Order: sequence, then C-alpha cells, then structure tokens
Amino acid sequence: MVAIRSDTLDFLRGATHAEYEAAGFLQETVDDEMVRQISTPSVSGATLDAISTAIDNRMTTGAILISHVGNLLRDAFADVGSGGGHHDVAGGQIPLGIFADYTTDDQQLLDIVERVITDRLSKGLNISEDEES
Repeated sequence: MVAIRSDTLDFLRGATHAEYEAAGFLQETVDDEMVRQISTPSVSGATLDAISTAIDNRMTTGAILISHVGNLLRDAFADVGSGGGHHDVAGGQIPLGIFADYTTDDQQLLDIVERVITDRLSKGLNISEDEES
C-alpha cells in the first residue's frame, strides 16, 4: 500500500486502474497506523543532513563528544545569545558582534566563531584543553 501511494502521490499522479484495484484489495487487511508511520517518518531529510554534519564535525574529549549541538548551549551562552528546543529540535542564535570586525572572509569567521563556541562549551562542561583529543 505504501509503494502504491508513494508512486501515485496518494493517487493524484497517474494512478492506473490496476493500482486502484490493488489498493482496494489491500485496504481490507492493511494496518492503517503502520502505513501512516511509514508514510510520515519523524526524521526529515533536513534532520538527517544536520545529524550528518554533527557527526562530521565531532570532537571527542575523553568520554565526551562535542559537535556544537545540544541544549547545553543555552546555559553556556546565556550571556551572549539565546537557545532552546526539545527532544527533536534545538536551535539558537549567537550574534557575531565583534567577530564580524575581524574578517570579511566567511570561512575564517566561521573558524573563529567555532573555536570560541568550542572553548566556551568546554568550560561549561569543565573540560580542559589537555583532555581534548
């Protein structure tokens, strides 16, 4: 049923008579809740991209992994920005302020901000530079 609905865009795109018949036959035994769960996954493509980026940019320190994600950021940066979220989504803002005066090169600016964020987060987690790997 999921394949038929997907291929026909829920019967809005070029559904054939055979597909309608097959769906009618399957409808009697289909688990509607399972079809709904499969058809509407809780993880979007954008979420998978964010997870991939977090994995690619990870830094481990002992038993701790830092990748500039998590709600711990709200506490670590309360004096300079804002953050929030819940179990599925998190986000925050840190104004670039004085950092933007140092360079107009986006990559260099990103490197500076990333280092400051990592340092501040490390202090929030009580991790010393010597422990980083």
